[in-house]
Amino acid sequence: MARVLSFWYNYKYVRTLSLLLVSEAINNNVYKNGYYSAIANSRQMENDITYFLEFMGSIILKYSKVYINFYSILEKLKGRGVFLNRSTELVLKNVLSLPRLNDKYFDWRNYRNFTNDDFTKQYYFKLLNELEELNILLTKEHKNAKLFKLNTKEWDLM
Repeated sequence: MARVLSFWYNYKYVRTLSLLLVSEAINNNVYKNGYYSAIANSRQMENDITYFLEFMGSIILKYSKVYINFYSILEKLKGRGVFLNRSTELVLKNVLSLPRLNDKYFDWRNYRNFTNDDFTKQYYFKLLNELEELNILLTKEHKNAKLFKLNTKEWDLM
């Protein structure tokens, strides 16, 4: 029922991109739990779908910002004559999708846990370092660990 309501809402109000955004968000491990919790809360409250609609609205808003930032960065890079390969684009989108609190730093493990991929530590650093070289990520060393943070000011991100 939740998927039907989600589809209906998106079809009626925001046909173009939001269905893809919601699908991508709920396939992510971090937001999948929230999705199922919203369904469970709605059931527990005698099928009051308020929890579900709030969750879906927040996901659509969050992923809309992710895509606005993603295409903004791609356009600015294109203006500089820089084109990203598909794997770097995916890393960029994942980094933009990471749950952030007050633009705090993250490490390669946070990225790995978010994407739920199973690569080597070196490969994660390779991926994230590519974004650092493009000045999309800022870095700092802390207790012998390299930490990353979005360079929100350079790219004027939402």
